[in-house]
Amino acid sequence: MSNRTRHRSSFTRLGGGHLTAAVTILLSVSSHITTAAVITAKSVSFPDVAAAVGAATDGDTVTIPAGTESWTSTLVITKGVTLQGAGEDKTVILDDIPLGENRNPLGRRQAKPIDRDSASAASVPLPRRAKSGSGVGRPLVLINVRSRQTFRLTGFTFRYGSRTTKPQNQGCVKIEGTCFSVRVDHCHFDQLYNNSIIVAGTCAPMLAVSRV
Repeated sequence: MSNRTRHRSSFTRLGGGHLTAAVTILLSVSSHITTAAVITAKSVSFPDVAAAVGAATDGDTVTIPAGTESWTSTLVITKGVTLQGAGEDKTVILDDIPLGENRNPLGRRQAKPIDRDSASAASVPLPRRAKSGSGVGRPLVLINVRSRQTFRLTGFTFRYGSRTTKPQNQGCVKIEGTCFSVRVDHCHFDQLYNNSIIVAGTCAPMLAVSRV
């Protein structure tokens, strides 16, 4: 065998070894990279939307199909997700949260710590009925996210339901927590017996609401 042939053979073996090592490193790195998922709710009903949010993790997009549903419970979201309807006047949620005791849906008065994941997935129990004219209530959607999370609400119409009394110091959508990356856009707040959006905590949301 000539020297040229031997050198070519050595180069091939060396190159193959490097290629194998490179592929191994690439596979190892890619195994640690997570891809954001798109989770589609079965319908606009509260149980289906709550189940979809409960199945999501930070970075996911939860899509809600077109339709109109009445909600009587608060959807609590503590995950950095995008909650995306089918568009204004296509995905319509009616505000039928009954008036009652003005308790926070996250249960801050409880002694034990809050399971944030469970809070996102579970239906919040209905409040006790209050005396006529008290006007206290809770939001349709409560967004409570922390720093380093990102949240977006888009493509919904929130419309008045059967209730004709406006709650005190409440909003249809309430944003709280410590996140500075919260966005609400392309949402229509239609003749609500409620404030459209209330912001609490130290968050600084970007509001690009289409119609109020």
